[in-house]
Amino acid sequence: MNYIYIVIVSCLFLAFSQTGMAQIVDDTQTEFLKPFRAKLAKSKKFEATPHLPKLDTNSNKNLNYVAPTHLSLLSYPAPVIRPLAMPKGKDAPVYNFYAKAGIGYPLSPLVELSYYNKNITNLKFGVNARHHSVIQGYLPNQSFTKTHFDANATYFTKKSLAIGARFEFNFNTNRFYGFRDSIETITISEDSMRQRFIDVKGNINLFNGTSTKANFNYRGDIDFYSYSDAFGSSEFSITPNLMIEKWFGTGKNKQQLHMDVGMNYLAFNDTPVTIDSTTNTAAKNIVLFYFHPTFTVNAGAFKARLGVNMGVNETKFFVHPDVELSYSIARGALVPYLGAVGQVRQNSYRSLTNYNRFLVSNPVLHHTNYLELFGGLKGSIKKISYDVRGGYAITQNLPYFLNDTDSLAQFSRFRPVYDTAGIVFVRGTLDFRLLKNLVVGGTLGYNVYNTTSFEKAFHLPTFESNIFVSYDIYLNGKKSKPKKGGRKDSNYLSLKAALFVNAGVPYLDENQTVEVLQGLYDFSFNVRYQVSPNFALFVDLNNIIHNQNQRWYLYKQLGFNGMVGLELKF
Repeated sequence: MNYIYIVIVSCLFLAFSQTGMAQIVDDTQTEFLKPFRAKLAKSKKFEATPHLPKLDTNSNKNLNYVAPTHLSLLSYPAPVIRPLAMPKGKDAPVYNFYAKAGIGYPLSPLVELSYYNKNITNLKFGVNARHHSVIQGYLPNQSFTKTHFDANATYFTKKSLAIGARFEFNFNTNRFYGFRDSIETITISEDSMRQRFIDVKGNINLFNGTSTKANFNYRGDIDFYSYSDAFGSSEFSITPNLMIEKWFGTGKNKQQLHMDVGMNYLAFNDTPVTIDSTTNTAAKNIVLFYFHPTFTVNAGAFKARLGVNMGVNETKFFVHPDVELSYSIARGALVPYLGAVGQVRQNSYRSLTNYNRFLVSNPVLHHTNYLELFGGLKGSIKKISYDVRGGYAITQNLPYFLNDTDSLAQFSRFRPVYDTAGIVFVRGTLDFRLLKNLVVGGTLGYNVYNTTSFEKAFHLPTFESNIFVSYDIYLNGKKSKPKKGGRKDSNYLSLKAALFVNAGVPYLDENQTVEVLQGLYDFSFNVRYQVSPNFALFVDLNNIIHNQNQRWYLYKQLGFNGMVGLELKF
């Protein structure tokens, strides 16, 4: 055991000495270490995803807002907080085909289709298609459409080699409906209010399909996307990445060495389209290389992840720590932890418009340099799982969102501006399952921004919370017993109530006066009736209190909306 502690002390000295090296430098050209992506537990692959977890896997049943609001879509700050895993139940039966259809108010059709094969052991493939739209909301031009298609396949050879590929296509539209009475005298063409995004993504990967005798894993990926809008802006990105992983030791106290190495090329170009006003062109090409090694030490109740993020970005070398220490008390009931994690996050046109659909088409792009020092307490006691953390983050080029002042007609669009800021934060999650069929849970986040060049962190959330309660009622008096071929539950109701709260965010009005928007309060209630193992009905009631306050200045939320529909699987 002595060699373990020697390694720990040595790596800690190295990692925290790198913390000093990773302080934010005064350089606005600091670029992105890797695409802003969450890391999968096994491969730590750079995947684009919302930063905080959704409260449940069925959240896509709810009618989406015209503008993204919820904490799960927030692209900063990180890292992700997740409750400790609860004990898994028996696997549900596997189905080849899934279909979902619904119609909502205001008029909003929804269709989802999925197919996955399950009978070919060495070839796995699947396709998914989805369309959701709001034809007309409560306000003129308050509408959107979201159309998605993806296909993926993985082939497993006889020599433990697996080859996979994925293709994805997204076609999304929305309108700029946030206009004030002061611009009613201005003639605005219909085309200038229509926005359209075409997003084509792809991935090719190669990895070991089965565990090797040497406890060695590898994976190679090439990710790319092409993204464009209705006003001549386009973006292309390609990211080759190699991951290797080696396990040392035996039993529960295995040590893990994990390394990611790769590069990213990002190109943004704006070809101006003259609609109502002339815009300036904006272009940026970014090439970077990154190397991210980590070593995880498991020594009984003590666990440590020791690593660095380093690379070369526009001829500039950067080093950030990736360190987390934890100690388990009372078999995981109490797990105090602390760490220091630094990274450079991508602010591409694609990621910014995914966060705010009402962006201008010629934004200036910079990437956020982010260093977070944190500590917290997590644990699992019987059927209660929790995680609470707090800390301080140092950021450079943190994007705020201001209404564009190029012209009065452009004021309904947002332009990102960048600042150096410190963030004091507290975050937490709770998963409570003491009673049978009853789940209570939630997430919350609170941020205090210490800005440098601006008075406020405009349009960034200060407080957000999402609390839910779900309960299953078996109408035959009890849960069906598992039968041969899988679980055959039917004739039961799933009820869920959720409350989302977002404190009002600061903004600059037409007179450049700092104001604060009123908060968002969204109460929803969802009912799902599983008629048979293959057929279900659902009713979703969202924003029942009809709160139409604004997440983005001038853009009222949709208000009360609902949907009824059915699900099929076989």
